[in-house]
Amino acid sequence: MTVANLIKRLSKEDPKSLVVLSHDSEGNGFSELSDIGAFLYRDGEIADPEERDGLEGGKPAVVLWP
Repeated sequence: MTVANLIKRLSKEDPKSLVVLSHDSEGNGFSELSDIGAFLYRDGEIADPEERDGLEGGKPAVVLWP
């Protein structure tokens, strides 16, 4: 999902609602969203885009932290 798709979907929700993340796809636990950050993502790993030794070939990504 892209940021644009997420914004479109969230724009339909009550802006006063909490954002809650599922711990896994089966719903075995939930946590409130606590922070977000911009990173590079590749093959299940993230790296700070400002780091000189970041993930080569990593794609820009927004990470949501529970």
